[in-house]
Amino acid sequence: MKKIFGYKNLISLLEKEGFISNETFPKNTILDMNDTDYVYIIREGLVTSKLFSEKENVYSFHSKGDFLGFLNIYDQIVKQMTFLTESRCKFYRIKNEDLRFFLSFPENVPFTFYIMRNLEEHFYLNSLIFQQQINYRTAQAFLNITMLLRDRDKTEEYLLLPNTYYIKKIKLYTQLSSDSFYKQLNLLKELKIIEKKQNGLLINSKKLYEFTPKLLKKENWV
Repeated sequence: MKKIFGYKNLISLLEKEGFISNETFPKNTILDMNDTDYVYIIREGLVTSKLFSEKENVYSFHSKGDFLGFLNIYDQIVKQMTFLTESRCKFYRIKNEDLRFFLSFPENVPFTFYIMRNLEEHFYLNSLIFQQQINYRTAQAFLNITMLLRDRDKTEEYLLLPNTYYIKKIKLYTQLSSDSFYKQLNLLKELKIIEKKQNGLLINSKKLYEFTPKLLKKENWV
C-alpha cells in the first residue's frame, strides 16, 4: 500500500495529467503557506518548519518526498506553520485546485491517507521530544531525524547526516538550553553514537536506538 500510493507514484500520475511543475529556491528562502496557491513536494534539499507562535524553535525537518502546504487545499483551515530552506532546494509544485481535483476521484483517495500520514509523522515525532526524559531529548531528536529520512535503507547500521543539518537547528528542535543540549551531544560523541565527519555527522543508528529510552516499538525504528 505504501509503495503503491507513495509520493513517487503520485508524482508520476500528476505529471501525466499535466499538473506538475518544477521550482527551485535558494538557501534561506522563507515559504509562507498563507501566501501561496501551491502544494510543494521536496525533490532535493532540506527544509525546516516552525509554528507561527514560536519565533525560533524548529518544529521538524523535511526532506525528499515530504509535502509542504497540503492543508492549503482545504480553504477553511488556518495555516499555522512556515518553512525555511536550509539548502538550495528543488520542488515539485502543484496548484491547490489541481490537487483537490485529482484527489476527488475514488481511485485516488488512498493518496490522501498517505499524505496525511506524512504530515502526522512530523507532528507525532515532535511530540516524542517532550514525552522523552529530559536527559535523553538530544538522543530522541537524532532518532527522530533518522526516521524522517524517507529514502534511507533502514537496515544500515550507519547513517550520514549531511552538513545541512546544522547543530544549532537540532538544538532548537530539542528546545533544550545550550548547556543541556551540548552536554548530551558530547555524551553521544563520547559513546561513539555520533561522530563528526568532514561532510556531516555519522550516526550509529543501532547504538542510538539502544541508548535512547523506548517510546516506540523496536520495529518502527530499525
